[in-house]
Amino acid sequence: MKKKHEISLLDKIPLLLLLATTVLFSSNTTAEPVALLAGRLIDGASNSVKNDVAIIVNGERIESMMPFDEVPATMRRIDLSQFTVLPGLIDAHSHPLIDDDDYQTTHLRRSSAQKALIGMKHVQANLQAGWTTLRIAGDADTAYKFGENGEPTHQIR
Repeated sequence: MKKKHEISLLDKIPLLLLLATTVLFSSNTTAEPVALLAGRLIDGASNSVKNDVAIIVNGERIESMMPFDEVPATMRRIDLSQFTVLPGLIDAHSHPLIDDDDYQTTHLRRSSAQKALIGMKHVQANLQAGWTTLRIAGDADTAYKFGENGEPTHQIR
C-alpha cells in the first residue's frame, strides 16, 4: 500500500516532462525547431481533445501545430505520443504554508526553516499536478498594529 507521502514513478512523469522540456529549451534559445509529438492535446481554446498533434517549438516559443505526418523528417522529435499534453495550469489563489485548521497559531509556532520546507512540499505537489503558476494569496502571516505609544504591537490576524 502506498503511503501518503510516497510518490510513484507514474506520479513523477509530469514533473520529469516539465523539467526535460525546461532544460531542453532554456539552455539553447537559438536551437533548431523541435517537434513535441502529443498523443492527445488539450489546448485550452477548443472544446475537444485533439489527437496526434505535433507542437513545433522554436527556442522558447510555440511556433505552430500540425498533424504528426506533416512534421519534416529532419526535425528533432520528442515522443510524447503516450501522454496528454496541456498548457500549464494557473492557480490564482494559493496558500502553500497553510495546512492546519488552526493555521495562525501553527504558523507562529513553526520556525522559518520548517515553514520553507512545508511551503516547498506544497508547491512541488502543485507542480506535479500540472499547476505551473501560483499566485500566493497570503500565507497565514501575522499583522502588526500600533499601540497608544506609537510602538508596533504584535497580534494574530
